[in-house]
Amino acid sequence: MQCPYCQSSLKEAELECPSCGIDGEKLTRIMGPMPVIFGGVSQSGSKLSAREVKKLTKVIQKFQRLFPQSRLHLLVRSFPQEMEFKVILFWVFNQAGLSSQGSKGGQNRDVVLMIDPSRSKAGLIVGYGLEPLLSQESLDGVVSSGQGALGNGEFAVAFEAMVKVLTERMREASQGLPEAVGLLAKAAADAGEDY
Repeated sequence: MQCPYCQSSLKEAELECPSCGIDGEKLTRIMGPMPVIFGGVSQSGSKLSAREVKKLTKVIQKFQRLFPQSRLHLLVRSFPQEMEFKVILFWVFNQAGLSSQGSKGGQNRDVVLMIDPSRSKAGLIVGYGLEPLLSQESLDGVVSSGQGALGNGEFAVAFEAMVKVLTERMREASQGLPEAVGLLAKAAADAGEDY
């Protein structure tokens, strides 16, 4: 992986970047206190209607039935423009407390999809447990699938498009994995099910 701050190569076990020294605590000092962010669907303001939140909650539940060792979080929140979006995404993923205590290091298979409406930008970050399975090109494809809807301000539609492509990429990645890893669980049984 790469440091989101200086782009130097990082290893999973490193607590801070050996090049720039950044870590979660230093980012928090730079960014200020972490806003309250809940798992599942979380937003600041009312960019998503109650109906859209309900629908996206079902999308998350379906994803988590297919991939029971992964947790999916969808966030709509504006952040200060001074900080690069990928740095903010890294900070939120690592400091917001979205992952369970058991989901550390290579066991973390969580996914955060975030939209910043003030930038009209979406981003995706996955835990260390998924990084070896999903290439950067694959993740970029997930994000780009929601760009059209995002440009139109249709955040729920953008999330649905991204989750659909993410599900396809996760299915592809899990094809060669044993069921013991937990990513293959129901993928075969639900392979024909449409979003």
